[in-house]
Amino acid sequence: MLKAIYNRVMESKRIFFLISVLLISIYLCQLLIPYIFSGFIDTITKTPSTTITVEPIVFILLLTILLMIISYIHHIISEVFISKTAFKFLIDVDYKLEHVPLRKTEKYNPAYLNNRMFNDILTTLGFFINNFIVAIIMFFSTIVVFILIIKINILLVLIPFIAMMINIIGIILLNKIFYKRGYLYREQNSQYISDNNDLINQIKDTKIHLWYDISTDRVKFSFKKLLKTSISLNKVLAALNNIGTFSKNFTLVLTMLLGGVLIINQTITIGEFILITFYTNMCLSYSEYFLKLGQEYQHAKISYDRI
Repeated sequence: MLKAIYNRVMESKRIFFLISVLLISIYLCQLLIPYIFSGFIDTITKTPSTTITVEPIVFILLLTILLMIISYIHHIISEVFISKTAFKFLIDVDYKLEHVPLRKTEKYNPAYLNNRMFNDILTTLGFFINNFIVAIIMFFSTIVVFILIIKINILLVLIPFIAMMINIIGIILLNKIFYKRGYLYREQNSQYISDNNDLINQIKDTKIHLWYDISTDRVKFSFKKLLKTSISLNKVLAALNNIGTFSKNFTLVLTMLLGGVLIINQTITIGEFILITFYTNMCLSYSEYFLKLGQEYQHAKISYDRI
């Protein structure tokens, strides 16, 4: 799947490269802001002065403005890129459908088939474009953050490492269940839309032959199956979210315990403790991203398999 989508996306190399540069700039700004802030805390506690406060404040404000501008441009360009690529993809799929025997296509409601194809294409392309470069950047950002934490105190590396291990174990345990239930939910959701479209398209026949109960019963039955699969899927999602919540709060407790002891023993400064807190939270957000990436990949794979 990834290779096929990559080849399609690479048809517009320049735009994809521009999106990649913008993303790298965003993550560099996010790494620099807490680093400047922690340095400011250490400096002002040692030598309190109003002149010292001006420079870091100006830097942080400039970086924030730059971050907002880059994020805004990235959001717009990404949306345009996904929409245009999705349109080309849909045209190719339509061309393939023209060569499929009628006996296979006639059993599908046209509105349902069109909705299903378009949503599946958007899901597949959106996953790749929004995550391919981000995943690489976050992987290397995690390594950089770990190195920065090691420079402060090697013991503190245990905190983000434990949090990431908790999330990884959660992904491994629930991955297959999520894929199966996600696939069933999407299929049933499409079936429900199809049945509802059929109900609307057959209003004339329903009125003539008085099929009100029959047509409504089919939609009700379809909805009950959809609700059942939705509850089943959300049980897995709730479990995954709880794993993320546990790792986040458990890490906070570890940071308070270990960081507090190191400050008392004067092994680290207050500024370094604040920097550790920032970077630990970043590692947590990265691990949560990879946790959700597994979910999004399953959604994208389901959509690609359906296409």
